[in-house]
Amino acid sequence: PNDSIVKIINCNDFDYFKCVLFVTKNGMIKLTPVSEYNSRASKGVIAIKLREGDNVVDCFLSNNNERIMIASNSGYYNFYSLELNPVGRASIGVKAIGLKEGEHVIGATIISNSIEYSGILTINNNGRGKITKLEDFSSTSRGARGYVIQKIEEGESISAIQAIRADSTKVNVIAGNKLTSMAVSEIPSQGRVTSGVSLINAKGVNTNIYIIQE
Repeated sequence: PNDSIVKIINCNDFDYFKCVLFVTKNGMIKLTPVSEYNSRASKGVIAIKLREGDNVVDCFLSNNNERIMIASNSGYYNFYSLELNPVGRASIGVKAIGLKEGEHVIGATIISNSIEYSGILTINNNGRGKITKLEDFSSTSRGARGYVIQKIEEGESISAIQAIRADSTKVNVIAGNKLTSMAVSEIPSQGRVTSGVSLINAKGVNTNIYIIQE
């Protein structure tokens, strides 16, 4: 009864990507071969084993040679190369990011070595956001709490993160039943420890914020 759809992945990419990568709210990460999900079961198959109180926040197709950036609601990020040991479907995985009491993962984004990026777009729960260049982010190690990704004030939290490709021209930001489209060039490029500018009026919207790039 508490199940919900997290993400829909294009199955055509299965010919290229070898694994499915999962990131959970409580900071776990797991990599499983795509072949383990080759099932026609109408009710689906178990994708990942979850501890009580945990849930999947994002998933990706991966070849286990990319970098991943994981963000917490408190404004911290962890950024490192994957290089995980693939495990079975019904496995919990390993610790992805260090979290303090009250913190949780809000999202993650994959950085491929074969793609050029404008930077990382982050948006807080009030709709303030900015793009920060990749070179401004220090590499960390799996399981670390990491460093500040965006400056937030008391009562604020980070709600969305997305690596923006250099060839992307437009970004759609969704908060509740609101959608705002803007050119990537209209989003300011700022350092890590800055708060950004208003991209969408999300005050009072008790929901996640989603980023779709074009």
